[in-house]
Amino acid sequence: MKRIEIGRFAGFCSGVERTIRMTMEALNKDKNRVYSLGQIIHNPQMVRRLEELGLNVVSDINEIKEGIFIVRSHGLPDNYIRELKKRGLKIIDATCPFVKKVQEKARVLKKQGYELIIVGDSQHPEIKGVLSAVSEKATVISTKDEAELVSGKRVGVVFQTTFPLSWSQDIEAGLLDGCQELKVYNTLCFETLNRQKEAIEMARVVDVMIVVGGKNSANTTNLAKITASCGCPTYHIEEARELQSEWFDGVCSVGLTAGASTQSLLIDEVVSNLKQILGDAEVHIFGVDLQK
Repeated sequence: MKRIEIGRFAGFCSGVERTIRMTMEALNKDKNRVYSLGQIIHNPQMVRRLEELGLNVVSDINEIKEGIFIVRSHGLPDNYIRELKKRGLKIIDATCPFVKKVQEKARVLKKQGYELIIVGDSQHPEIKGVLSAVSEKATVISTKDEAELVSGKRVGVVFQTTFPLSWSQDIEAGLLDGCQELKVYNTLCFETLNRQKEAIEMARVVDVMIVVGGKNSANTTNLAKITASCGCPTYHIEEARELQSEWFDGVCSVGLTAGASTQSLLIDEVVSNLKQILGDAEVHIFGVDLQK
């Protein structure tokens, strides 16, 4: 019997749920005057739905004249928020609490006189927000090779919340030789870690992995990279219609996980399409012996 294994930790994290809830509450109070700078979460389908309900997603703060401004889940540079407050907008800070923790720990390290290293993607909105929190006075790295080039008497480290655990351990090891004193704050999101660990476990026992979520989502992209690194054929999709039957030729088991911004409805649609492609297949929650 063919099997579809669905990750227990697949889908919305608490930070994304919080951002969506706060946005919906704002829209209910003042429809059509609620703004965000860029996508509030990295989920194109959910962002489109919020736009249909009245959210105005803009690419430049100069497009915003009045109303309510939602700070996206990844946070925003401080100068943007100060400017919007000057204009009299009501600010609703929907930044994920785990992201806030990165910003806070970065400030602490700078205040204590450490040379700050931020581990993550320098182009990601979360990292741009952390850099702004310390007035851009930090170095961003993302590989062990870069870590091995760092030298200093007192070096402090924080991590992008969605950075893969195994990669962070490699980078920490790479920093040890060049630093006389190394202070590391583990700012990885535990929900992301649970999702990554489970994805690795699944990838080791199934024939194919399907990872569902936005192509612009760091945590989803990392999930796909992690499962692929286990040697399991992996396909990263945003929607169920992207599934291709040839991916499953000769396949008996499929693992399914999803990024932190992926809603359950989308996961259900993928499962439905998988069942059509595979034919007679049992659906299980990974690690739970229960047919769905």
